[in-house]
Amino acid sequence: MPEWPEVEAIRAQSAEMSPGRTIAHVRLLEPAMMAPAERRRLRGLVRGRTFASPGRHGKFLLLPLTGDVWLTVHLGMTGRILVSSGRYVSHPHDRFVFRLVREGEKAWLVFRDPRKFGRLEVGESGPAARVALLGPDAWLGEWDAESLARRLQG
Repeated sequence: MPEWPEVEAIRAQSAEMSPGRTIAHVRLLEPAMMAPAERRRLRGLVRGRTFASPGRHGKFLLLPLTGDVWLTVHLGMTGRILVSSGRYVSHPHDRFVFRLVREGEKAWLVFRDPRKFGRLEVGESGPAARVALLGPDAWLGEWDAESLARRLQG
């Protein structure tokens, strides 16, 4: 299962490739990896929107788009996000494919998951609601004895 350092590595790779690129097309190849209501809204919400800098909270990859639209990705056990430029070559484990453009240059953001345990959520006004239910991120913030004591005191 991808652990948070792996998700952080994917976030860093996405930060190099995706900001400033606009979603031109979405191929939804595995509808079961999204809630039914979100499947119906996905293309309309994201097409034409541009990626900002990605974030991460725990094992969730947070992909903000212009217009306060967010893609929240959980990789499950075997999921990966691939960002590449050039020609897209289909793979049997590709579940979502986003064609991106920037200044006429094509690129692809691909959610590949052999076992289909990953999830993609799309929403407005912030990441998926379940991210807010998580505790503080272990990699971010202050983590010394003093900050821990403040948290424990309430």
